[in-house]
Amino acid sequence: MQRVLWQLLVNAFANSTGKVLLQVEDREQHHRFIVKDSGENLYEGQVETILDAQDIGLGLHICQDLLGILGSQLQVQKGRKGDTQFYFELASA
Repeated sequence: MQRVLWQLLVNAFANSTGKVLLQVEDREQHHRFIVKDSGENLYEGQVETILDAQDIGLGLHICQDLLGILGSQLQVQKGRKGDTQFYFELASA
């Protein structure tokens, strides 16, 4: 999990035009880890396909593989203010 968070933070700092936020939400049966940046580098429609693209870079592919081992998957969402958030969930112990 440390490698995944590190990679998501590195990507966020590289692509942000302002703040980067790391947030952990404690839910009933899982924890949600969110890395949000204020960058506007993703164009309309790219968010839906970025995790399936072959040219996303090795870092996001590694994140997807590691999260798969942990029984999770990486998600991406574009916010209303142009921000981008990558997140994943892990079951509570």
